[in-house]
Amino acid sequence: MTCCSLANWPLSSGTIIKAVHFLDLTTVQMRISFRLSTIVLCFCRCFIKHSSSSSRRNSSPVQSMDSIIDFEAAQAYEPLAFHLIHGDNIRLSENRRVARREKSFCKALVFSNRPVQTNEYFGFKIVEVDDSWSGTLRIGITNWNPKALQFCLPKFACPDLIELKCSWAKAINERYCKKGHRFLFSVNKQGEMTYTVNGHSRGLFLSGIKSWMEMYVVIDIYGHCKAVQLIGECYFAASFYYNISDSVLLNENRTVVTKHHPQSSKAYAFICQPFTNDIVLSIEILKLSGGEVDGTLSVGFTGQELYNIRQEWLKNNVVQHCTAANNNNKAWILDERIIRNLLPGDRIQFYITENGVFCMMKNDNAPKYMSVIDNPDLYLFFNLCGTVTSIRVEGEEVIFVCVVLLMILDIVCRL
Repeated sequence: MTCCSLANWPLSSGTIIKAVHFLDLTTVQMRISFRLSTIVLCFCRCFIKHSSSSSRRNSSPVQSMDSIIDFEAAQAYEPLAFHLIHGDNIRLSENRRVARREKSFCKALVFSNRPVQTNEYFGFKIVEVDDSWSGTLRIGITNWNPKALQFCLPKFACPDLIELKCSWAKAINERYCKKGHRFLFSVNKQGEMTYTVNGHSRGLFLSGIKSWMEMYVVIDIYGHCKAVQLIGECYFAASFYYNISDSVLLNENRTVVTKHHPQSSKAYAFICQPFTNDIVLSIEILKLSGGEVDGTLSVGFTGQELYNIRQEWLKNNVVQHCTAANNNNKAWILDERIIRNLLPGDRIQFYITENGVFCMMKNDNAPKYMSVIDNPDLYLFFNLCGTVTSIRVEGEEVIFVCVVLLMILDIVCRL
């Protein structure tokens, strides 16, 4: 019998360490494995609570995104798009969320359509590269309103824009500038810009930014990089996407979703970060319909970019609408599955194994295998279609000790 265990565990809220798969275990070994897994998880959670509080007390302001960003103070912002003022060689598409350099290697500055706030996340992914050019894209902040630069737009971010003063930018390391790589940035009140690449914190990127003034994001789509797409949401901390469905309500930091009408069967809530095989996502069941003792909830995936999804699709046939919205068939819904026998306080974890198997684990019991995933760019969603009326998404920290313990566990189970 073949079984995959707790496939992947996060090192921090967005940084992931992959754990060990248990293969070809006997029935007895599997039972031992699952019981020991529960012990490992309980130990890690107790250890993590202590280490998390200690690290928050002792951390330096430039060590990591966790120590810089106040997640509780984070606000919901209007999704970013690119400004109508841009370089001569730039063409915008997909509701101004994709910027592509049409020719040459320069004259490709783009700006955010609004100022970003301190501690607001903003990011993008590289969607196209051009190996015929060298050099990497530049990213930064300017206090200039792009409208003021309309008739004197610099050719380059570095050094042209910087020389105008009140602007800060620099090139991203070449080893990170690959197609599909995702970048996330934030500026704190001290004017320090920090960043992550594919969920891994890379520390301080820029400093000395005048954060008390309006801050517009500037990207120079230079050289090797040909096109970028705004990802619109941080994937560093787990949260729900902006309220797409009028059948649900979100709390201020978008970690709790509640069904607005108990009778509604189409109360969708989407997780804002892409769900890949290097993420473990946890939710907690908060409430059931009055008098109910057996909660139900459905879970599924969409390949559609969340900013494209419309409320009317959710009220009708979401599968057909999401597929029709993208002619190349990259957008689809995968197996909306029902989860039953839920009670308030139940905690459910979701992850995808390296083999593409979508797994669910409730209250640290044995994992259940729900689907096979073959699309690398999916968003997880929940439909409060049953008796569950409120859930909370949780970020979870599991540090390196978890990997060591799971490796020991693997050895024990193979004896």
